[in-house]
Amino acid sequence: MWALKAVRRLPKSVQIEWEDGYLANFPYVWLRDNTLRRPSLLHVDLDLKPYVMDWNKDRLSVLWPICMASQYSSQFLRTYSIIRPGVDMDEPLPQSILPNTWKIVPATPCDPMVTMGTVEWGERARDLGNVWPHLERVPSLCTVDSLNGVSEVYVADAVQAFEEMSVRFPEEFDFLTRCSVEYRQGPFKARHKIVNTTCVDGKLQINS
Repeated sequence: MWALKAVRRLPKSVQIEWEDGYLANFPYVWLRDNTLRRPSLLHVDLDLKPYVMDWNKDRLSVLWPICMASQYSSQFLRTYSIIRPGVDMDEPLPQSILPNTWKIVPATPCDPMVTMGTVEWGERARDLGNVWPHLERVPSLCTVDSLNGVSEVYVADAVQAFEEMSVRFPEEFDFLTRCSVEYRQGPFKARHKIVNTTCVDGKLQINS
């Protein structure tokens, strides 16, 4: 096992240097997802920069918001510092496209909006990103309106939106079920479907 030589904090990642001269960058998102103290899915992490970062030759210690400590051994970091051949996901070409080009345009909301909470950011204030516990499902459609003062966060029930879309716009909804979204953070990437559907008793069910 190679000993750590230096650790440098970067804006979105930490750079690890071993005594043999090997360098590797680990995004904060990846480090947070690979800790045993990961927050529940009812929380949205808006601040991933560590409070405190300490290290010695054998391990890296990180103190995350909110005061959650985790440690990463030198062997663990060394093991996941190299992207091995065959690990990357395939990038298939799209099988079909919509006949008409769609655009994102401003629209007036038809359904009544309920203000569930407001947040005002100060110089040292931190929003913990807690999704309100009385929501039955974790929403995935959010917009934030901020103009140097009081901010408003609008939360939409994505499951209900997709259910209405499957009835009103079946062709476009079928197109979304065949699409996938790819996320990239440094050398790491992942892909998942936009909409997950299952058939229960002959009825289409949309999973959150």
